[in-house]
Amino acid sequence: MKAGETVEVSDGVEAWTAVAESIDPRQVVFTTIDVLAPPPAAAGLELHLALIKLPRFEWALEKATELGVAAIVPVAAERSDGGLIKAAPKRVERWARIAEEAAQQSRRLAAPSVETPLTLAEALQRPAAVRYFIDFSGQDPTAGRLKGLSSSATVAIFVGPEGGWSDEELALAHNQGSDVISLGPQVLRSETAALAAVSILGHVLRTIE
Repeated sequence: MKAGETVEVSDGVEAWTAVAESIDPRQVVFTTIDVLAPPPAAAGLELHLALIKLPRFEWALEKATELGVAAIVPVAAERSDGGLIKAAPKRVERWARIAEEAAQQSRRLAAPSVETPLTLAEALQRPAAVRYFIDFSGQDPTAGRLKGLSSSATVAIFVGPEGGWSDEELALAHNQGSDVISLGPQVLRSETAALAAVSILGHVLRTIE
């Protein structure tokens, strides 16, 4: 960076365009110019993503952050690899850094929270107005359950691992009042299903009045 260069800066509450006035190894002094309007976020949208191969999980985490999710919850599903389940707690700090960088890139004022991995039963204890389980066996998706909710209502999306949710997990979801929905006739990888669901429901939440 050079003195006189115009950049975007944020304190995590607001963002501005600013001019770098002076630069030394210890600090950079900016003069702010204009407040930047942040992109609208689906404030209450949470992605509960089953643990899948780490590069794919991290890619989904990065892109879900760009799409505006408020929280990312890794889930140790029945069909998640045992080695991934053991390794996941040590990755949370790295995942938080990935989310922070993705938030900055997409001009979000704050990164989503990245939670410690949970079992499905534990994840279902997190409060939510609506829970959607994505599964090939589900019904056509509908925004009907979202009508009447505020734009800040917590909507939890659950995406399973490769091979999908087990029958026992889907039964648990039903017993907890969750909706099981399909994203169409194609069989999607977990990371693809996650981003498709976040895009669809995020758009709905942003348009609720």
